[in-house]
Amino acid sequence: DDIYRVYAAAYPTRAEAQSVQTRLSAQGVTTYIQPCAEDAFTLRATGTQMQLSAVKDVFSYLDSLSMKFYALSGQLDKNELTATDALSALMSEAHTCRALAEAFTNAFPDTLPNDAQSPIDLLLSIAQSCESVQNSQSAARIGAALKSSQFSVIFGIRDLIFALTP
Repeated sequence: DDIYRVYAAAYPTRAEAQSVQTRLSAQGVTTYIQPCAEDAFTLRATGTQMQLSAVKDVFSYLDSLSMKFYALSGQLDKNELTATDALSALMSEAHTCRALAEAFTNAFPDTLPNDAQSPIDLLLSIAQSCESVQNSQSAARIGAALKSSQFSVIFGIRDLIFALTP
């Protein structure tokens, strides 16, 4: 008859994670902090100007997206953002992910290189994660989708690095 809930979130600094850990510990919740940052990397690519621009757009967007989800999640958790506004932001990011995936695909009009499929798959996966709560009014579900989407970005970038590293 018990109900269990697991919370997971990513924070930009260890200090912020420890602050949350302290608050939860005061409530009797055992928590663990696990680093999930990846080393910086340099991507060298060749292609047309349109292809290189598409690659840059995708990686720039992904680089900032995790922090967008973090900020939205924090605002929702602190009641600084309504569930409706958070949902609207999620749907906007889903739309952006789909638009970037389409632009990325269109940058390779002849044949999409094998390495180019991974960023497209990641963008579409993030879009699906965002859209998973499109009919929800529950702040808890929307907050969970924000946190899940944030982890999708973080680990998706890690997987891209592995896929693109020779």
